[in-house]
Amino acid sequence: MLPIIEVEDLNIKELEPYTCRSEVQLLRYNESDPGIFMAESPNVIRRALDAGYQPISFLMERNMIYRVL
Repeated sequence: MLPIIEVEDLNIKELEPYTCRSEVQLLRYNESDPGIFMAESPNVIRRALDAGYQPISFLMERNMIYRVL
């Protein structure tokens, strides 16, 4: 499992994909690969994981961690 980082500062580098890129930029983030996308609900995240997508990060409230994972 990935390490859990409690966000106390919105300027940390781990938040850049969430704060500094548009959806179009994310889709082109890995040019030769299909890019990355954001899934916003626990059901969509679970379906993506079940389909074999590999997450690069999660941004969620602590109480949602075990509902999704």
